[in-house]
Amino acid sequence: MKLIDSHIHFWDVANELNSWVKKTSLPQSISPEDVDATGYVHIEAHAEHLSPLCELTWLRNTFATGNIRVIAFLDFTQPLQEFERRLLLLAAQPEIVGVRQVMASSRVSAYSPFQQTLPADLPRKLAMLAANNLIFDAQMYPDQYLPILDDIIASDVIMAMEHMALPIATSAENMQTWQTLLKLVSQQPNCTLKLSGFDIVNHNNDITRVLDILFDVMPMERLCWGSNYPVSNQNDYRCWQTRLSNYLGDPTIENTVFYQTANRLYFNGTL
Repeated sequence: MKLIDSHIHFWDVANELNSWVKKTSLPQSISPEDVDATGYVHIEAHAEHLSPLCELTWLRNTFATGNIRVIAFLDFTQPLQEFERRLLLLAAQPEIVGVRQVMASSRVSAYSPFQQTLPADLPRKLAMLAANNLIFDAQMYPDQYLPILDDIIASDVIMAMEHMALPIATSAENMQTWQTLLKLVSQQPNCTLKLSGFDIVNHNNDITRVLDILFDVMPMERLCWGSNYPVSNQNDYRCWQTRLSNYLGDPTIENTVFYQTANRLYFNGTL
């Protein structure tokens, strides 16, 4: 079976792009040569003060990139003129298919890396992404999405919602909001959900309950697998893929979730 990993991080701390990794127990180097999928969507993880092209440049200079697409960093809080300048720089790179800035902020979860308010001009910036055929790889909590969902949809941007849109299985309020969000985005063809990163804010023993809810609401053709490796399951690249495959138990659904959705979304059906 073909596999496209829609959410993986490649890095090598020796090149000084991802110095934060040195302070963790994560592997110091992860490359396409360490894993074995058909294709990869590399998600930026470099220091924000560096050029948004730094990881792409490293990948180009070190590996064959025909089966790699890149989600680059773009600061949505910067002034509109600078945002547009950087956006156009990224859009000119064929491997870059989208952008992200982690904007997850929560009152109930310890995982709350974004300590600012969402920018007021976010809808206009999303429309600029849409005009330049760049995907919005979004990482927010359900209560962040809901107030701006109409604006996101109106912008015509294609949105990939990272880490299942961050459900918190132990929070009744979050789960209720998450289910409301799922029902709304299930009707929006421009919205795809990534089956990745559940362990960031959850215990893995809650995954079956969450997947049952998710597959009951979302069309399977708008779901795609992502390993979130090596942040998740750093000792076993195939751990989450195996568990999800066992849950699905249907070759047709597996082909959609593990390959077809990501191939259409990130590779324009070419891989």
